[in-house]
Amino acid sequence: MRLIRYGTYFCLLSILASLCINAHAQNYTVSFLGKSDLRKANFFYKKKNYEEAAKLYSSYLAHKDEPLKAKIALANSLKQLYRTTESESWYRRAFSSNNNSIPAYCQLDFVEVLIMNGKISEANEQVKEYLVQNPADERAALLLKETSQYPSFYKDSLQYSIQPYFANSSFSDYAPAYYKNEIVFCSSRPSDGVIKHVESTNDQALSHLFTSTATNHHITTFNALNHPSKHDGPVTFWANGTKAIYCSNTDELFENGKLTLLYSEYLTKSKEWSKPAALPFTNPQFSYGHPIFDEQRSTLYFVSNLPEGLGGTDIYRVSFTEGQWSTPINLGAPVNTSGNEMYPFQSKEGVLYFASNGHTGMGGLDIFAYRSDSLGNYLTNLGYPVNSAFDDFSLVLSDTEPTGLFSSNRTGNDDIYTVKIYRIALDLDISDQLNYKPLSKCIVKVSEQETGEVKYILNSDKNGHVLCDLIPGKNYSIKIYKSGYAMKSTEFIENNREQAHVRKSIAISRTHQRYVKAKVVQQSTLLRNCEVKLLDYSSDSIMSYQADSSGSFLCQINSDTTALLYFKKNNWQGYALFNKDEDARENSGITYITVNMVDTLTLKSVPGMFHSADSMATGVPNATLYCKNRISKHMQTIQTDETGAFTAQLENFGIYDLYDKEDSPKAILSIDAATVNFIEVKKTE
Repeated sequence: MRLIRYGTYFCLLSILASLCINAHAQNYTVSFLGKSDLRKANFFYKKKNYEEAAKLYSSYLAHKDEPLKAKIALANSLKQLYRTTESESWYRRAFSSNNNSIPAYCQLDFVEVLIMNGKISEANEQVKEYLVQNPADERAALLLKETSQYPSFYKDSLQYSIQPYFANSSFSDYAPAYYKNEIVFCSSRPSDGVIKHVESTNDQALSHLFTSTATNHHITTFNALNHPSKHDGPVTFWANGTKAIYCSNTDELFENGKLTLLYSEYLTKSKEWSKPAALPFTNPQFSYGHPIFDEQRSTLYFVSNLPEGLGGTDIYRVSFTEGQWSTPINLGAPVNTSGNEMYPFQSKEGVLYFASNGHTGMGGLDIFAYRSDSLGNYLTNLGYPVNSAFDDFSLVLSDTEPTGLFSSNRTGNDDIYTVKIYRIALDLDISDQLNYKPLSKCIVKVSEQETGEVKYILNSDKNGHVLCDLIPGKNYSIKIYKSGYAMKSTEFIENNREQAHVRKSIAISRTHQRYVKAKVVQQSTLLRNCEVKLLDYSSDSIMSYQADSSGSFLCQINSDTTALLYFKKNNWQGYALFNKDEDARENSGITYITVNMVDTLTLKSVPGMFHSADSMATGVPNATLYCKNRISKHMQTIQTDETGAFTAQLENFGIYDLYDKEDSPKAILSIDAATVNFIEVKKTE
């Protein structure tokens, strides 16, 4: 859960990191007791030199069983060094000494160590006990979410395979970037072979930029952007590798631990890189890092501790238009949180990847993907094996291959990993069930079965063909719509990730159609230009229309299924329900109706019971449910009593979706208001 780790890079601003993350490491130190080893241990601990501190605390405690603060400091030093098995042991020894004297943050540090050691159930119980005494603790609330949702982080594990990158060393290697046919990365390994430059606040080696070539495993210093006595990197390149922005503290205005963003470009005539210059929007009072330039959209993303942020470090963006940089814009929620968001990367598909310890994850920094488009806004934890209980960060993806690189300290040291991304190319051939002719202009909706997230809305081509990329091991719902045809629903899952291509033929059947002509009135007066919606029960599809200026309306409905017409004008509403016609024939004529609009629809009380996830015999007391009318979009809040019982007030017609969370993307139950007499719903896991 740190920005600066022992033996690693100056990943972002030492001042910010020490204030936001490691403040407790400074404050909870051992008082000078006249013991040589203890004084030295305390000195190194305050400097965050955890290697030396751990050695000295271990030496002292080998002969003494006190003080308690020394045990806590040793446990935390070992945690910072990712020697988590030893850290857990010392936390247990400290807690057994005097549990009442343990500071709150130490209890949560112990929970984090348990997560790192794979003891998720125990961590979950520990944090639950902690929250009983500290219900407002946000860090504890996040840890409870992490431990409760841990199994879900493994559900997409077939999507990725990872391998250590060949250029890793015993030093910290991290933040890879694509550069022509090479990889440029940050490393704390010696860059000159003679002098070991160190960062003054914690005696750790500075980070510099190196290049690696996979074809011949050749590694060299990236001398063009190298400043031996300062931090350099991470870096981003564009314009065929001729322009670069990187973070460094080389500018004299950005001393005392602050980083800035420097720009340099390759000069063809002199065959050298230009003198780096700070970007014009940077302010020497704050720090800037982790740049990534999205050339497709002429946008630079970066990380900063600017005061208008949501907390910790936030991700910002600036546009680059006609040689001018715009004012930085904070990405805001849901990307940024009160925690730390770092290492952004924008893919060519427009997906923003970033690392965060403020969202629910597996522990430490996790890598997330954020997509915002016409289908909705979705934030996804990449899950195992990309993420782990440790810090995982700085993902970059290839523009040409389904591969990428990222960094992690899951082995106790910052290393780079290659990641291969598996996709299943699903080919759908859609045809008429009667004559098997290909059907063009079919609407194909592909959703994740578990979450309800819509992944694709596609149209079949003239050959009835649709192609989409899906994740192996994930269950998808595929729905096919075409006017004059019954909606076809099917599921798809492929567990063999090496099966890169799957072809599937789907035939859909025609429906029997009939016409409905409606006259819309309110107290015998024609109501003009009403909004009209048609809900087809078999396809869950909703079509929008409008009555004409004479108060008349004509549409075609499917006789093979139940359909509902909903009329609305200002505060006036009305329904017309059409049940499935067993004797329907194609072109069976026109049905004439008159719809009487009212300002208050008749409601009926429907009892129900909200059961626990574990047992249908146990009710969920004092819980809140949300019931939404699918066609009118009206939402009502339902409260259960002490036994889990409740009463819903439903209109006589329509489909209602029931949610256990107001912002949940997937309903836990759907209800037909015309037929329901009792609502029985089970709580989700």
